[in-house]
Amino acid sequence: IMTQPRQSNTTAIEVRLWMERLFREGGGLPLLEEASAHLGLTEQTLRRHLKKEGYAFKQLKDDARRDVAIHYIKQSDLSVEEIGLRLGFSDASAFIRSFKKWSGLTPLAYRKL
Repeated sequence: IMTQPRQSNTTAIEVRLWMERLFREGGGLPLLEEASAHLGLTEQTLRRHLKKEGYAFKQLKDDARRDVAIHYIKQSDLSVEEIGLRLGFSDASAFIRSFKKWSGLTPLAYRKL
């Protein structure tokens, strides 16, 4: 189940969409400084906007990682290792642990459902 920020046309949605694009392109982990530069804001202003909307940068990053991982597991033939690398995990076991925490299943078990 994909989670979407609670409001439409918000800073959180802009950040989330940017993160998802970065993950799909294999750009590694999104950084706050990159997100603020992308939006033309200072890091402090970006944090303030997100806080006002009820989000933290880390929460958006974790949610985007989870949702893109689920998409790749369900919609692609990419290996678990490749998905983990695209999402910025250091190795497959770190990705598998996170995926299991998110879904209760390993990526391969989830793919079989």
